[in-house]
Amino acid sequence: MSESRKRSMIWTHFNYIDNLKAECKVCKYKISYRAGSTNNLHRHLRTVHRSVSMEKRPEEPDTKEGVRSSPATIAAAPAAVASCSTPPQSEFLWTIQATWHLVNARLDMEPAFDQPVCKKKKLWETVAEKVNAKLRESEVNDVTVKSYECDLKWRNMLSTYRKNSERAKRLGEASVHWEFFKVMHSVLGKSREEIEAQRRARLSGTRVGQAIASKRFTPILPTPPATVVPSAARPPQDVLQLYMELQERKMNMWAQQKALEERKIEAINNLAQAISSLAQKNGTQAPKDDH
Repeated sequence: MSESRKRSMIWTHFNYIDNLKAECKVCKYKISYRAGSTNNLHRHLRTVHRSVSMEKRPEEPDTKEGVRSSPATIAAAPAAVASCSTPPQSEFLWTIQATWHLVNARLDMEPAFDQPVCKKKKLWETVAEKVNAKLRESEVNDVTVKSYECDLKWRNMLSTYRKNSERAKRLGEASVHWEFFKVMHSVLGKSREEIEAQRRARLSGTRVGQAIASKRFTPILPTPPATVVPSAARPPQDVLQLYMELQERKMNMWAQQKALEERKIEAINNLAQAISSLAQKNGTQAPKDDH
């Protein structure tokens, strides 16, 4: 660890791991940073631990302008370090009960988090509301959990889950004694192939699945380029004429691209009409079945 890094006040609240990672003393979250730059560490304190104030490292005497710390200040240094390492009272302390509420709420919303386009901040706010509602039902009204605290706790739990998952692959699930592993593994342990197979299995017995399976779609292929007939060498032409020929080639390319897009739109419209006709057919057959 370099001398400049030792003198930085930010290291009062972080444990040095290596030149790429540091661990927060408050939430034990590992943060990556570039050697010589502590911007990520400062940002973590500003956004997550707003109640933690930046103080000068108590174990170092103040030698600025020849002024040294008094013996009483140096004697009080270990107590100040201990107070910085303990989380402030405003931070939410995760109990086993609150952690179970977080796991159940987060796993219930796994399909929403698995969407390719979703607003994670809104989803985590919903998770925090569910956890707080469960805590109020358990008559715990003095503390509330925030969305970013749920996010940080879940990331730490995911890291522990991955380690136990690798252990389960090597030694079997009986070797894992983490109490949250079975519940998380039942949802997070499914591979993409298993999820796709379950989706196809649900659609296989329905009329929509049969229609999709029996429907044959013609692939949209691009227009083959016109064969260029080699011509004999011609004498140099005027620059304006060459420019006009180039523009004409560009216009032909744009026309081909426009025709391709029109074919795509036509294929999409045909698919929408087929789905709507199938829905109307199902709607007309339902009253007949009731009679």
